[in-house]
Amino acid sequence: MIIYSGATILGGDTVVGHDSVIGGNAWITFSVPANSLVYNQSEVADKESFSHKDSVSKILQSSKK
Repeated sequence: MIIYSGATILGGDTVVGHDSVIGGNAWITFSVPANSLVYNQSEVADKESFSHKDSVSKILQSSKK
């Protein structure tokens, strides 16, 4: 699991699944399934649909806003 700077995870029962990536400045108020990518206004996507390079690029772009 990777959680970038500025991410906020709320709730006592909120679980972040194995191999998930939480982008900077994302607000998490619900559990995130394994192998997920959460970025830019807390949109959730399956990591399998992104290449690592695309994922990092999207996270960096979202944290600049």
